[in-house]
Order: sequence, then C-alpha cells, then structure tokens
Amino acid sequence: MDSDPEVMATLGGVRSEAGTDRWMAAQLEHWAALGFGIWIALDRDARASVAAARVVGLDEVYALTLVTNTASENVMQKLGMTYVATFDWVDQPYVLYHLTLEPHEADSLLEGGGGGGSAGEGRRG
Repeated sequence: MDSDPEVMATLGGVRSEAGTDRWMAAQLEHWAALGFGIWIALDRDARASVAAARVVGLDEVYALTLVTNTASENVMQKLGMTYVATFDWVDQPYVLYHLTLEPHEADSLLEGGGGGGSAGEGRRG
C-alpha cells in the first residue's frame, strides 16, 4: 500500500519499506507514550468505527484529512462531525473535524444512525 502512488496521494506520499517501518514504529511509540494516535478503530464501516470509539470509552473523536480528500471529508460530515479548522501540517493543508459521543450513541451508530445528532457542518469559507 505504501508504495502505491494513488493510495498514498492523501497519506503523505509513497514510502519505501524501510520508511514504512520507521513510520509505523513512530506511530506505535506515540500510542504507547500518549494513549492515542492516528488510528481509532479498525473497521471498514465508518459508523462502526465511531461506535467502537465510544465502546472503548472515548468521549470525543477528532479526524483530519487533506483538503483535497473530499471523500474522507464527506464521510466525516455524514457521521455528524463538525468542522473545526483548516491548517497546515507537514507542509500540506488539512481539515480537522470533531465529534462528541454520548454513551447511548454507540448503539445508534451501529444501527445506522448518525453520530452527534444531525449531519455535521461542512467547511466554512
């Protein structure tokens, strides 16, 4: 995956196998040190991923993507996430979204309902 230019276009660019190993080690160290990181839950169904976040005790979820990755941004909005900011990180422009989870929302998300009440707010401007 890390050597596929199409896949990596929104993930910081193509990496060598050694580069991927370094990147993965850094992500695992971050999790070990701080208790959070770039992964929230492993699930191909975005609703179940957010529900899993609540099941594991999280009250909030933040998500970011490159401003050019409108597909990911649309998923964030459909989940009821609210736009927070646009900012530069690693010399690339990103958007940040936020979702506050209530204890009862895990069940509703798994049943196909949206998180945070209604659909999220998109970017302004």
